[in-house]
Order: sequence, then structure tokens, then C-alpha cells
Amino acid sequence: MKRNLLLLLCILALVASCLASCKPHEHEFETEWYGDETSHWHRATCEHGEIRDSLGDHVDVDENSVCDVCEAAVKHLHTFVTEWSYDDDYHWKVATCSHADEKGEFALHSDENLDGLCDLCPSHVHNVNAAGYCTHTDCGKKVREIDETNINELMGAILVQQKFTNGGNIDYQFEGRSNTSSDYFASRREVVDYIFGKDNYTYMKVTSNAVNAGTTAESVLESWNQLTSPDTTFGVYSENGGAIQLDMSNPDKLNGYYIALSTLAGEYGVEPTLYALYQVAVGDTATDLEVIPDTAENKITFKYNYKTVFVNTTQIAVGDNVGSYVHNVNYFEVQVTVFYNDDYVLTGLGFVCDSYTNDPGTSDRDGFLYKDVDLEYDPDTDTFIFVEYLQDENGNWYYVPTDKRTPDTYTITITQTVGERTEENPNPRSKFVPTGYDLYMNMDEKTGELSNLLTGDIIEVDVRDTLNFYVGECRPEGTSIHFVADLVSFEIYRNNVLVENPTAYDNQIAVAMFTFAGSQRSFFFIPKMEGAYKMVIYLMGEKTHEINVHAGPVDEEFVEIGDGQFAAKVTETYEWANRVTFTAEKAGTYYFNLPAGVGFINAKEYDEAQLTPSTFDGPIPYYDYNQNQNPDGSYIPGSFSLYLEAGESIDFYVMSNKARTYVIEFFVG
Repeated sequence: MKRNLLLLLCILALVASCLASCKPHEHEFETEWYGDETSHWHRATCEHGEIRDSLGDHVDVDENSVCDVCEAAVKHLHTFVTEWSYDDDYHWKVATCSHADEKGEFALHSDENLDGLCDLCPSHVHNVNAAGYCTHTDCGKKVREIDETNINELMGAILVQQKFTNGGNIDYQFEGRSNTSSDYFASRREVVDYIFGKDNYTYMKVTSNAVNAGTTAESVLESWNQLTSPDTTFGVYSENGGAIQLDMSNPDKLNGYYIALSTLAGEYGVEPTLYALYQVAVGDTATDLEVIPDTAENKITFKYNYKTVFVNTTQIAVGDNVGSYVHNVNYFEVQVTVFYNDDYVLTGLGFVCDSYTNDPGTSDRDGFLYKDVDLEYDPDTDTFIFVEYLQDENGNWYYVPTDKRTPDTYTITITQTVGERTEENPNPRSKFVPTGYDLYMNMDEKTGELSNLLTGDIIEVDVRDTLNFYVGECRPEGTSIHFVADLVSFEIYRNNVLVENPTAYDNQIAVAMFTFAGSQRSFFFIPKMEGAYKMVIYLMGEKTHEINVHAGPVDEEFVEIGDGQFAAKVTETYEWANRVTFTAEKAGTYYFNLPAGVGFINAKEYDEAQLTPSTFDGPIPYYDYNQNQNPDGSYIPGSFSLYLEAGESIDFYVMSNKARTYVIEFFVG
């Protein structure tokens, strides 16, 4: 027991001795500061060199670029908030240090998922079009300005703004020579109004006035027409049912092809037409492009010249160029003026084109209309000069250079209105189609004045006489007499029995028909049998007139024949059924003057052709009854001539619009 206690005391004494002899190591550090770009410290002088005393970040409270602790030169580190700030184009974080002009993480917005919001910040991201506007429906803000003196930039701006129009007007005019085809008008004007409806349809109204080869032909369409197809051609045209085809290889192509109805049908205005013109102006085939900006008036004008050469493989030149193909050349001088508003929406377009050609419009080189040729072309040098053709004393044609010729001129003036598309439907037919109209029995051939208003009295006529009824002013006021034939219908009764197919000329009971000559609408009726007739006329199914006619037998007429006259009796109207013989007293050229509405044809030629009296084709009449017809449906006298030997006889078939005996006057030249 004592021995164990003694051992324990010895161990404790030994531990106490060891502890008393072991002291802790104290690191020693230099007083000088050491550091790097971000922190500072004191370096240890003992063997533990990796130990750093007073380690800490640089501090620059006074922002003098010197650490307040170690006095080392330091770079100021800006501090920023965590929230984003942004404007229309950029986002950033605001500095919390004294440098308020510093922006952290400054960058352009990005919208890779195309949701209209920046992928990093809450900002809206603009999708800017060529006009400088944001295209997002909830924005539409103008983000940048357009350089209006730069025609490329301005054209791009106008094209993207084309949906902001609600309608417009196209005034197309042509003045020139009728030298290429029967459809190439010497003078032509067409006015087209168009509306973009709220119902997403396009409506058009066209007024046309054309002069072809000296003859006036007017066509007025009063009602609005829904334009549902690019192929619709109410007087102006799109080609091949697609976008505008700007083919100026032929002057005929200019006759309306610049108006792109395919774009109107697609609810766009005439901006694609402008674009097509501009594409030609900047293309390889145009020359002398001149751009004239006028930013003060919101307009820009560009001019250019354009030439086309077509090798006509069906035409072969004569003379010195035997066997060579003809080069048809057209030369155009074009000026386009563009009007736009402050939002770059096209409000107006003026187009003037002067056209010159070396093409007389015929495949027969001997038949050249030299007076209509403007150019002389040299295919070897691909150049031309302006020329005028003259005739020498022997009738031979030759040309002389000239400064310039009178051109064929195409003028298109377009105005567009800007605004919301609110029109529901401008096309109610009742607005434009008359509900009633008056019929007149007579019309002055010179003035067109109508007289003798049709009443309910019974009209007495001879069998086969022609009755004409002329349409007067329509009701309600302002509606047009230019209603189309399918709106009008009629029925003919004889002795209270319906006459079948009265519009057929060979009907043996009665013939009746509406006629549309120029601007005049009329109705004619021919009773071919005796009896009591009733004509009932309808407009869109509603009865407008009931006409009662009594047709009696044809009275035998006494016709006095004098010198230089002979008689021609007609019993069958509108048929070459009656024959008359004329014998010449002496040799010479005989001139025959026919009354209005009478025609003659050589009976021998007619018989040799084995034609029936009711046949209208065959030999050409000396003078057909309908050749001396006024545009209003009335007739004027006509004449023809032929040479006869003394004692020679000639037989004529006679046709007329009225059954009676006519006095034919003649004289010998």
C-alpha cells in the first residue's frame, strides 16, 4: 500500500518538472508592411515565414488611391448595388462608392428568347424596323431617326409603314400615238378609288375615259367592287396574278402595269409600285440617276433613263439589211416624286414617263408608219439618235436627226389617306343602282336631249317598225344610268301570250333588246306580226314599266321618184331579204346616198356565197345598215360608190331597221 502511493508521487513530480521546463514559441514579425494588389500584412522574422500578421484588405476611405493602413498605392475598386437600372437600349448597376458616374455590368439589352424582355434585366427590348419604330404591339415607340436624304434608307422606311393607309386614289393618264395595236389608246384616263375595309377586304371604284383612233368610248362603273383576287383588272392591271411586273420592253406594258392590284388585294397600298420603280432606277439597265431630296416638304424625287432592246425574230429588215432581224427599241425618261408624312407613310406618288420608240407597230416593214418613229438604232454600238422621217418628191422615206420627238407620255398621280381602317362595307348595291328611271320616245341626234316621255297610252305602229325607248335620269338622284344588263330583264306578250326568246334576231313574232351605245342606254322593240303587244320591264326583279303597242299592217306607200333617184322597198327588217335592181344610163362612177339605217350589198356575190337572207356574215356590204349608226343608237345617212358601164345593171340586197319604201339618191361622177 505504501509502495503504490510512493510510485504515484514520483510520477506526479516528474510531470511537474517537465511542464516547468517547456515555454510556448512566440512568432516575431517585421514592422514594415508587405502586400499585393488587394491586401497587406507583416512578414514573420522567425523560422515560420508563412505566417502573416495583420493580414487584411486595402482600405482607402478617402479614395486617394493610397491604402489608409499600409500606405501602398492601390487601385480604387468601385462598389455597386445588386439591382439593375436600365433605359431603352442598355442596362447597368448603380455605384455605391463616390463615383456615381460609374456603371457596373453596363451592356446592351439582349432578348434571345424573343419574348420582348431583356434576358438579364426587366427592360422591354425594342425590335426596330426600317422606319426607326419598335414593332412590338405594346410599344410602337420611335427609337431612332431616319436620314431622309438617303434614298435607300427612306425607301426602306416607307415600305415598312405601308399598312397605315386606309385608302387612296389613282389617276392614270396616257397621251400618245395609236401605233402599236388597237388597244393602244391615243388618249386614255382612268381614275381608281380604293378603300381598305375594316373587314380586311379591299374595295375599288373605277372611272374610265378612253379615246382610241379618234373614237370616244366611255365606261363608268359607279359601284364599289370588292377586290378579292390579284387578277382583277378594273381598268388597271397586275400581270400574271402576282406582284407588279415592271417590264418596260413595250410601251403597252406601261398602260397600267405600274399599279400593283395584287398588293391592293393584299391590303397594301401602292408602295410596292414605288419599290418596283426604284429597283429599276438603281438597276444595271438604268442611267443618269438623279436624286433630289426635299426634307422640308417631306418629299423626294428621283429621275432616271431606261432603254430596252428587243430582237424581233419575226421581223426581217429590208434594203441594206436584208436577212437581219429587227431591233425594237424603246427609250424612257422617268421622273418619280414621293410624298410622305412624319411617320414615313406614303401619302402621294407622282410618276411621269416619256416614251420613245423605233417600233412602228407592224410586222410589215413595207408598211412602216415612219411618221411615228422616234429613234434610229445602231445595234453594233448599241446607241440611238432621235430622228424625224420625211418624204422626198418621189415618195421615198428618209430620216434627219432632230433634237427630240414628241413622246408618248404616261402620267400617274396617286394620293393615299392615312388612318384607321374603319369602313365596314362601301358596297351596298342599293346605294348605286337606281330604283327607277324614265323612258323617252325621242332623242336629238346632235344634242342627245330626250323628249316625248313615255306614258301609259297605247302606241300605234306598223308591223316591223322599230320602236326606240331611251333611258333618262334615274331615281334616286345621283344614281347612274350605267347599270349593267344583268340588272334589267323584260317580258314580251303578244295577244296575252308570252313570246319566247325575244332577243333572237330571227324571232318571227317580235324582237326586243337593251342596247348600250357609249353612255346611252336604250331599249328597242320590233313587232314582226300584227297584234296587241305588252312589254314588261323589270329592274332587279321589280317592275318599272309596262308598254302597250298595237302593231297594224304595213300601209302601201306612194313614193314619188325624181331624177337621180330610185326606190328600194324593205318588207323584212334586219335581214338581207329585199332585192332591188339599178341600171346605169351611161358609163361612170356612180355615187349612192343611203338614208339613215339603210344598207346595200352586191346580190350576185351574196347569192354565189349561197347565203340565206338572215345570214349576216359573208360578202362585205357596200354600206351596212349599222355602219351609219350613232353611239346613241340612232342612224345617219351613208354613201358608197362603184363604176358601171352604160346599160350595166347591178342587183342589190337591201337591209334596214324599218320596213318601208326608201328613196335612194345617186349621181354620176
